Amino acid sequence: MSSSAIFILDLKGKTIISRNYRGDVDMGVIDRFLPLLMDREEEGLACPVISNQDATFVYIKHNNIYLVSTCRSNVNVALVLSFLFKCVEVFTEYFKDVEEESVRDNFVVIYELLDEMMDFGFPQTTESRILQEFITQEGHKLEAAPRPPMAVTNAVSWRSEGIKYRKNEVFLDVIESVNMLANANGTVLQSEIVGCVKMRVYLTGMPELRLGLNDKVLFEGSGRGKSKSVELEDVKFHQCVRLSRFDNDRTISFIPPDGAFELMSYRLTTVVKPLIWIETNVERHSHSRVEFMIKAKSQFKRRSTANNVEIIIPVPSDADSPKFKTSIGAVRYAPEQSAFVWTIKSFPGGKEYLLSAHFSLPSVVGEEMEGRPPIKVKFEIPYFTTSGIQNQTSMVTAPLLATILKEFPMAEVLPFLLYPLNVFLLIRIPFQMRHYTVITSAPTLFRRLCSSKPATTTPVMLFTPRRITGFTFQCFSNSSTVTEHSPSSSHDDLIPGPGMLKRIVEDLEASGRKFILPTGDSDAMQTLSLPLKSLAGVGVKPEFLIDACVKNPDLFRNLTTKGEDAWQILNMLVESCAMTYEDALRMFATLVLFHSN
Repeated sequence: MSSSAIFILDLKGKTIISRNYRGDVDMGVIDRFLPLLMDREEEGLACPVISNQDATFVYIKHNNIYLVSTCRSNVNVALVLSFLFKCVEVFTEYFKDVEEESVRDNFVVIYELLDEMMDFGFPQTTESRILQEFITQEGHKLEAAPRPPMAVTNAVSWRSEGIKYRKNEVFLDVIESVNMLANANGTVLQSEIVGCVKMRVYLTGMPELRLGLNDKVLFEGSGRGKSKSVELEDVKFHQCVRLSRFDNDRTISFIPPDGAFELMSYRLTTVVKPLIWIETNVERHSHSRVEFMIKAKSQFKRRSTANNVEIIIPVPSDADSPKFKTSIGAVRYAPEQSAFVWTIKSFPGGKEYLLSAHFSLPSVVGEEMEGRPPIKVKFEIPYFTTSGIQNQTSMVTAPLLATILKEFPMAEVLPFLLYPLNVFLLIRIPFQMRHYTVITSAPTLFRRLCSSKPATTTPVMLFTPRRITGFTFQCFSNSSTVTEHSPSSSHDDLIPGPGMLKRIVEDLEASGRKFILPTGDSDAMQTLSLPLKSLAGVGVKPEFLIDACVKNPDLFRNLTTKGEDAWQILNMLVESCAMTYEDALRMFATLVLFHSN
């Protein structure tokens, strides 16, 4: 059994909206809700479920309103709570801010939504994009018997049919937060990682996507090593995921909703070292002042950078007259939090910074008498996952590939059979994009380089190996003359900086050379280029190559295993150089993963 009725109340318990679905609970019982809730809160026993006599109240609070469901006994509470939260999500799509005033202003639309989202107390359609097809802000003006959208009666209720895009795009973000408890000596007492995978999908038709993670269960089942695998816990999927497929081979197969959505969430209970470690030295001067010496140290690799770092250090509640001195960033006193906040816009890996703070104390409480709240650290590290989770496979089925080919006819641009590989890479979504730095360090210079016309006699492509040792640049011209630029020092994960890129571009412009081929993994180049050369040499048609890749996963993996960096370069052309995907693909066709001697 599910909900008997849904109520929206203000903070005083007065009914703003009510909808009776089953008629088995008296609508007047809602008058008992707020007194029962206040009694529970006074006793410290507040919970989202309140049972009283012949009715059960299941509720959530959002801003200045309560969403309450009245039910009979033996109700599925988890289902009801999930529906109430989904109501807030759908209302937000319509009103932006869901509060008492917006509810009163849009009560007609809310009634229409409640009628469509629940039938006889059981949840029905709760996807906002489907609801928006036939319930708009002027929903009360619809005809008496409108034809229901196909998505409502379709097996794929979360996606409408007939969706078309000029450009087919997929974006994937992995967002992780670390909950950690550590003592003053730096020993981690408890830690867990809570993450989610969010996607933005703009694809034509009804595409089916497949996503494979470096899941421990999958790796053990396939006989691969455990070093790069992670053990996911408490995994929760969007309703579009085929759970039976995931149970069989741990592959996430799904027809995605249109637009932005959360594909999955997960949790890992594992010991991780603090990415930003804070050392604090507090010196108290009795009945006068307290001084803080704070050292913040980043404990991740130098190639990564933490952005929007906020370090919140608690201070005594009666502290005043703050004075700060820091080597970087800005500091502000937040008396409402009894803390001061140290903000650092950009915090590179392997760095440490100092902050000193001085406060006056009108009255001093003994150190042993006062509590010691923990220091909180907030930050973001782009293209970095604490858990090490990675995407192993990501493909789109053949109908979508045919659509993309129609949108991007690359054959007339590239004489080799490389553009099918580009099409596959367009929809391959690596979790960790490690070499953004190569381009973002000098986007203007890179744009100038890429705007050059392609060489006619020496086709040269751009290749960036995953790990670079002794990075060497080779610049090719039409006369096949080679100029090398080697860095002064060689070490793992060396990334060319803006100065090096600038010198290379200047040399290229001065001598008429147009292209750059960073080398450092000749085996990888041969592994990738040989099958492509052989296919091109016998005149294989692009459509045949794509069809072969779809039917033969081994061939697809052989063509794309060493090509992950190509997607990164393509994506940066779009984001940093203000290009469309079509223009980026056309230019990318002369700059990707191939060198013909």
